[in-house]
Amino acid sequence: MTHLNRARELHLASRWEEACAEYAAADAAEPLAVEDSASYAEAARVSARGDEAVVLLHRVFDLRVRADELDEAAEVAFWLWWVPVNSNQVVEAGGWLQQATRVLGAAAASSPRLTCPESDVACSDGRPHSRGRTSRQGCPGRSG
Repeated sequence: MTHLNRARELHLASRWEEACAEYAAADAAEPLAVEDSASYAEAARVSARGDEAVVLLHRVFDLRVRADELDEAAEVAFWLWWVPVNSNQVVEAGGWLQQATRVLGAAAASSPRLTCPESDVACSDGRPHSRGRTSRQGCPGRSG
């Protein structure tokens, strides 16, 4: 069995640390395709390997943008915001969100995943957002 096949099996079994090791070995032999890179990034994120996850997520984001898969890129952009936020790197997260919004244009504006973080960044002090929301309004599962 190849490293990549083993990594896929381990990922499906939620054996994140082992999946990371196998994905890394497979990636060293040949760069992973976008879906496998995304799975590797998920395994790294769930394993609390924030720095590794961010590198992988950037790769996936770039591949999605180049393939004109902007809705999928918006999903990746959310996780590129989420990982640094969970590490209290709020400035980095906000900067990434602004960059992703510029790159994605209309896809970012229509993405529920990106409009929620945008309101958090823009209104973290509770002031109304330019769209009339506060940081807790307009996001699924949140009340204000």
